[in-house]
Amino acid sequence: MKNKRRLPAFNAGAMADIAFLLLIFFLVATEINQDKAVSVILPPYSEQTAGKKIPKKNLLKIHINGSNDILINSEEVRLDDVKNIVSNFVANPHKETNKPTTPSDAVISLMNDFNTDYKSYILLYAQIKAAYSALRNDYSMETFGVSFDALDKEKKKGVADVYKIKISEAEFKPSKSQ
Repeated sequence: MKNKRRLPAFNAGAMADIAFLLLIFFLVATEINQDKAVSVILPPYSEQTAGKKIPKKNLLKIHINGSNDILINSEEVRLDDVKNIVSNFVANPHKETNKPTTPSDAVISLMNDFNTDYKSYILLYAQIKAAYSALRNDYSMETFGVSFDALDKEKKKGVADVYKIKISEAEFKPSKSQ
């Protein structure tokens, strides 16, 4: 007769501790990707503005195509030039008749194709916002002698009303290759 030996029992208590330590390690060591997005506060809907025609002189058309080329009023421009072009359009320092009479009349029409790279779109949007930030800061320095960020809430609102950001987002436009 064979001698049956009993195998020692396996203690699983330490497994729970190891699993817990591994979980803590992965939580601490893993980088969580943050989604990048555009922060936009939409104005309340108004029947008066719905379907309202915008005069051509008040509209700056910016199009970013599927190849990530930037076209402003159908002319190709570099990303670095967008801030200056938007600033000059909105502020209209030379009082040109083909540009808005006041900064609050200016509307930026932003259109992109379906194949536009999201990063390129975000960079373009950032340039538009940077143009308005610079205009607000310049106006604040001229009017109050301090930067826009140093103003109190009421004065900030006043400056923001002078340089109100009006961006019209057009629908995705499929590329011709689709």
